[in-house]
Parts: sequence; structure tokens; C-alpha cells
Amino acid sequence: MGNSFSLDLGVTDLLRRAKLMRQIHLARQYPSGASVAVFSALALEAYPNDLLLIIDQIKDHELPEGVSEAHFILKQLENDRAQLKIKYSLLYYALTGSALDKGSQIFQDIALLTDIRNQIVHFKPTVSEFIPGEMDRSEALKKLLHRVTRRGIIDRDLVNEPDILTQTWTMVLDESDTFVEWALDVVYNTIKFYHEAIPSFPLKDSFLSIMIPKLPRNQL
Repeated sequence: MGNSFSLDLGVTDLLRRAKLMRQIHLARQYPSGASVAVFSALALEAYPNDLLLIIDQIKDHELPEGVSEAHFILKQLENDRAQLKIKYSLLYYALTGSALDKGSQIFQDIALLTDIRNQIVHFKPTVSEFIPGEMDRSEALKKLLHRVTRRGIIDRDLVNEPDILTQTWTMVLDESDTFVEWALDVVYNTIKFYHEAIPSFPLKDSFLSIMIPKLPRNQL
């Protein structure tokens, strides 16, 4: 295979957009935590497809069994339009032959960022009432906000002080510097985790390493 090709990868572009929103947020131009989360989650969603594209470019070479298995499973999962959490679980199993611990922090963060993204993208308008000591939101949203609070990634305690949420719920994401950094970290940590899970073979560093974002975390 020659070197006269280029790969248009989703992770790289979407992470750039997430980091741009982070810059806007940290410059105090506009609170942008929810926007950072959406683009970070989209980058997380792009990773399996990017990986599939790269393996497609090298599948004629001798590949470890785990990489060949990952190629087959990712194609099947894409055809089946499988949920992202299922993709990540089965991808890890294909690469390592071991089940991904769903209680691990890496999986919990993938699940949480994905669920946050889904709540934002499928935003449902509501009428809420101020009730002292309660959060007047749907049960699904209350459970999500409790998970966010317990993870320690926002600057409010919505478990013990639920009635402080008096505006649109995404404001607690927008205003938090901690949340902005966490959302980006989930993507970087996930890519690093899966890159390390890929079995070693001669083309791993020369081709699969481009899955690791080349730009430093704090630069566009």
C-alpha cells in the first residue's frame, strides 16, 4: 500500500470542535459545557467507525486475530445500527478475548457521556414547578442528573439540593469548568484505553496510532 492516501476521520474533526467550544467557555465568552459534551460524545461515537475505516486500509496485511475479529464485529454492528455502549463492549471483547467490566470507570464514563448527549440532542420541553426539596423533572432526567452529581463533574449537588435547579437543566453542564474538562477527558481516555487493548503487530504504530489525536489536548 502506497502513501498517497488520506483518511478523513471523525474523531479528529469532532474533537477539534469540542476543544473550540472549550476555548469559548474558558474565555468566559459563553458558558458552553453542554456543547463541549455533545461534540465530545460525537467524537466517542465516531471512534469505532474510524477504527473500522483504518483496519479496512490494512486488512490485506497479516493482522492479529483480535484485529481481524474487531473488523468483522464492527462491520456487523454498524449494519445492525447497534447502540454505542454495545459497540464498545463487543469491540473490547474482540480485541482482547475478555469481557469489558461494565462497572469500570472507563465504561461508566462512556455510558454517562452518551446518555448526557442523548438527553441534550433529544431535548424535551417541559413545564416545571418549584417545589421546595424536590426536583420537578422527569424520572429519567432526575436519574441522569443524580449520576452526574455523584460523579462529581458539576459544581452543584442536585442529590441533596434538588430544588436549586430552577432553570433549563443543561445550565448545570454549561456553567461547570469541571464538566468541560471531564467530557474531553472521556474521549482521550477511551481512545488511549482501546489503543492499548489492540494487540501488537508491525502496522499498529504506523497506522492505528493515527487514532490517537495528534494535537495536544489543550490545542486546536
